[in-house]
Amino acid sequence: MTNREIHIISFDIPYPADYGGVIDVFYKIKALSELGIRIHLHCYFNSRCFSNTLASLCESVNYYPRNTSLFKHFSLTPFIVNSRYSRLLLHRLDEKKCQILFEGLHTTSVLINNVNLGARSMIRTHNVEHHYYKHLMLAESNFLKRFYFFLESKKLKPYQDILKKAKKISTISSGDFHYFRQRYNDKVCYVPAFHPYSEISATTGVGEFMLYHGNLSVIENEKAALFLIKKVMQGVSFPLVIAGKNPTIKLKGEIKKHPYVTLIENPDQFKMQQLMKDAQIHLLPTFQPTGVKLKLVASLFEGKHIIANEQMTKGFPENKIILKANKPEEFRNKIQEFKNIPFTEKDIAARSAFLNEHFNNKKNALQLTQYIYNYKGDAAAQA
Repeated sequence: MTNREIHIISFDIPYPADYGGVIDVFYKIKALSELGIRIHLHCYFNSRCFSNTLASLCESVNYYPRNTSLFKHFSLTPFIVNSRYSRLLLHRLDEKKCQILFEGLHTTSVLINNVNLGARSMIRTHNVEHHYYKHLMLAESNFLKRFYFFLESKKLKPYQDILKKAKKISTISSGDFHYFRQRYNDKVCYVPAFHPYSEISATTGVGEFMLYHGNLSVIENEKAALFLIKKVMQGVSFPLVIAGKNPTIKLKGEIKKHPYVTLIENPDQFKMQQLMKDAQIHLLPTFQPTGVKLKLVASLFEGKHIIANEQMTKGFPENKIILKANKPEEFRNKIQEFKNIPFTEKDIAARSAFLNEHFNNKKNALQLTQYIYNYKGDAAAQA
């Protein structure tokens, strides 16, 4: 294994690992590096800074500016793909002929007119992208953004067939696995999301508040927070803390109307981890049923009781450790039932067993290398 090399093409600079997509990319790089894989990392970038941390994990790190000019929208190729193309990248892939891992459809522009690359390529799908952009459109109120999301969704659906050119496809969720398996057969495998955690850090006992956390400037997360404040918290006196980055004026105004809801704005990493450990209940609704929600993985490693809706757990491994609720009254009933129930050592043991089975970075990195270097079509059936 120490003689193996791989090109990894990332849609963004994956460090700091501070949002969903790059978290999976960075901790995958880290896990593969720890297995002795020599990584040639290629990053498209727009505003993020170059990283010495990546240089310490990789054999080489190469950066390519993303071209986000208006002209790039006027194409049948989706903007997220068309804005990421580099002849220099193509030259480097041709120069060193090792395996290639494309992170997301975003990075696959070099495959469009280069059939030979596909024979040594795996594409990691982070979503069913045209579904994802459709949901972004439905959640967006700004007309221009809605129109952009609509166009991207329409372009991404036919563009998805770029996956036919790859030798292998790796999905991030079991739901996506079944979707792509129906279309691209046994070249599809399932490797769960990579993440920052090596062991469970949840604590026993009873907490004194509930928690919702996330990047609060993201419309999906704002919508979920408003659902909790306006629908779930009606008649509930058990305190709710909403914590995260850059809350909107609209969200701040709504929080002020509710005496049992508190906002913690832009907490640092230490403060957020403390909130996650101390909370009695993590409330995790979402209205974007695509991909894997890494905040759910984080809550499983760090939190006590978790109440999540069907959209949040879609594509997640089956389990009995996440409490399910969809309607506001179902959330309220679960809150009433679990607000005073201690989180126990038995709960931690069950949680630990589940996470070790499904979200062990080392085990999943080994599985990924099996698919990349010793590909067997029937291995996909393990999902």
